[in-house]
Amino acid sequence: MSETRIAAAMQRMLSAYETNVRQNTKGVAPDLITKMIEEDPAVVEARAALKAANGEGAMGEHMQQHYVEFLSPGTFMSESSKREIASWDTAEAIRMMSGIVERHGTRPYGFRFSTRARDPNDLDSREVARSHFYYVNCDVLTAEEVLAETNAENRIMRANVENNGYKRIARTRTGWLGHFPMNDADEVIEAPELAKETP
Repeated sequence: MSETRIAAAMQRMLSAYETNVRQNTKGVAPDLITKMIEEDPAVVEARAALKAANGEGAMGEHMQQHYVEFLSPGTFMSESSKREIASWDTAEAIRMMSGIVERHGTRPYGFRFSTRARDPNDLDSREVARSHFYYVNCDVLTAEEVLAETNAENRIMRANVENNGYKRIARTRTGWLGHFPMNDADEVIEAPELAKETP
């Protein structure tokens, strides 16, 4: 299949998806629907692939795109919003982070970067690099500190630390209270300008 036909097929799929979303979300504010579509990870990836197949990535060229994924507290699992970004720039990611509000008014507690690439003969891109996680405006607790707590609200977190052998935990300082296990390379960034925005 030629690059032109691939691009056309992808564009039709994107258009059909957007039409379907709008038809099944009647009564929802148009700007909110647009936000849902624009931030859908599948749409982000599809549009990146479409750009690669349509003028910005002709056969024979190596294409590469950087992304930043923001995670926010959720009911059962974290909410995710993925955006394109020019480079793995933490300052730019923090600037972008200020405009993200998820369901129930939650805001991101951090982000990670990734890079996807497409080789000359590939039909789709693949992830070739991923950063560690950057927690923003969070406190870091050791396993010992978490296990020493006695409040009932954190009993699940204490059980997770004990059963899974977590060494460090990031705890949100503002907004929704959340506890998240940290890998050795993960770090905390202080962003006072974001703390002022959080309800």
